[in-house]
Amino acid sequence: MDVSFGIGNGTEQSELRPFYQTIQYAGLAFSSSGQAEILTNPYKTPNSGSTTRLRYVWNRLTFELRGTETKQNIDVNGFQTLAFGTSSESESSGERTVNAILGEMNTKFQKVSSRVGFTPYPHPVLDLQILGGIERMWTRTSQEVDSIGQKTGSGIDPSRISFREYSSHHKGYSLGIGFEWKFLKRFSLQGQILHLDMTSPSSFRNNEYRMDSSNQMLRLNQFGLDYRWKSIGTEINFRLSTKLMGNWSLFMETSNMNLKNTLQTGYITENEGDPDQLALKIFGPKILIPMLYESKTILTYVQVGVNYRLDF
Repeated sequence: MDVSFGIGNGTEQSELRPFYQTIQYAGLAFSSSGQAEILTNPYKTPNSGSTTRLRYVWNRLTFELRGTETKQNIDVNGFQTLAFGTSSESESSGERTVNAILGEMNTKFQKVSSRVGFTPYPHPVLDLQILGGIERMWTRTSQEVDSIGQKTGSGIDPSRISFREYSSHHKGYSLGIGFEWKFLKRFSLQGQILHLDMTSPSSFRNNEYRMDSSNQMLRLNQFGLDYRWKSIGTEINFRLSTKLMGNWSLFMETSNMNLKNTLQTGYITENEGDPDQLALKIFGPKILIPMLYESKTILTYVQVGVNYRLDF
């Protein structure tokens, strides 16, 4: 049995942050009041993480359990456009203002894979395998965002602070091929090319605090998204290893997972009833949003580490 641990850096993307911004633009376009924001941080964010792998070979079968976790703290900045309609908080109609956005974001991406491989024709130099397994992924992003701006002509204070959390849980299966090539006595190259088919319930929660212009009291506005996605894509892994001494070896591994998310079902929840948003709630999830944004879940990394072989 091989036990390995590696650390490194990469990039990641989960679907809910850009999806939420797309919904904001749609709401601003189809409603007399709403908000939209642009963050200068790219949807793909850098990360640092680690991977632990257990791999057991028995006759023609290979059993592999692999777990990856990545984290990152990122400074958030950008701007937010706010539109105020003829609601009770505004005495005038059609006011707009632009706020500056400052804040911080914490991301976490966890992935666990349990796979079984079968070698139809064993070879001492080059082994080819048929692979299949069960996949699980969890993503979570938390943000604290300050939106700061000047008062409007009617006296509305547009400044606000938001606490946001995006989370998703993918589950499904993988199917593909793998290989192991041994060369120059001390080196080996392992690879996996997999098709992933997964589903994911996802949720977003935004707790926004702002001053109510009518009574100058702090007001809480809650906004939520609950959606289910169908995620299909590929994962490609390559690992180059070299023996050090005894049962110890050093490796470098690269991984690239790219899933395209197709919206299945979902709804928008909020604590303020705005009849102008009704069309968005009904038609947005299945028609409007997919036209504006192609959702993806991405995890890539390059890691180096050590491997130890246990002889039974």
